[in-house]
Amino acid sequence: MRQVAVVTVVLLIAGGCSIPEKQLIDATVEVPPYSCLGQPLPTTAREQITISGALKHPSSGTNIANAVIEAFLVNEPQKVLFSMTTNADGKFTRAQGTGGAPRDLFLRTAPNGYLSAYYYPAVPLSRDLTTDIQLLVSEEVAQIAGFVGVEHDPTKVVYVVTVVDCNGVPVSGATVTANPPGDVRYLANTTPSEDAIATDATGSAFIFNVPPGNTTINANAAGMTLRSHSLNGFAGAIMQTDIQP
Repeated sequence: MRQVAVVTVVLLIAGGCSIPEKQLIDATVEVPPYSCLGQPLPTTAREQITISGALKHPSSGTNIANAVIEAFLVNEPQKVLFSMTTNADGKFTRAQGTGGAPRDLFLRTAPNGYLSAYYYPAVPLSRDLTTDIQLLVSEEVAQIAGFVGVEHDPTKVVYVVTVVDCNGVPVSGATVTANPPGDVRYLANTTPSEDAIATDATGSAFIFNVPPGNTTINANAAGMTLRSHSLNGFAGAIMQTDIQP
């Protein structure tokens, strides 16, 4: 029963990792998967964007209702930009003005009984974002880590990383690293693995035991170095982020 429970948790996390809707390109146009690699980020944004999604507890398969989610600008992490509350179905939505400039923000939530969870989009938002934020309790994190051969340190940070291409499609065969480093584990055929050396079709990886503080997440795919992503990791938290070219 222990193994089944762990696999269920990890599979649901990987399947629910959010993918920003084609943040680097026009969301209505499909482009070659790596055509945005090395291209400058947008300097303008829609005057109003919508941020929406659901707050999920993957091991139970339920969404979390009546939970507060706060948004912060990356360069003003102590000041709440806005907040929203999940409805009875555990879903949230917010229409937010941009002033015509991309919004470099992150989301945070910490419902009672769960570890704090943060979500960082791959790039500053210039258009709508749909994302599912995953919640776990401390025992679940320790169980997942043990299953993939990691001794979890609860005073450090866990990252859940999804590598996607320019169209927001998960990338298989990608590798990820963190600086400062942590213990990287991938899925194999959508199952957690101690031995897998790259992402499977989910594009997902876990990085355990990263020291708190400024962290740079890097990824390589198809022989190319993708756009790195720097974010601030918080002790004992689940940090969810995406990497795009």
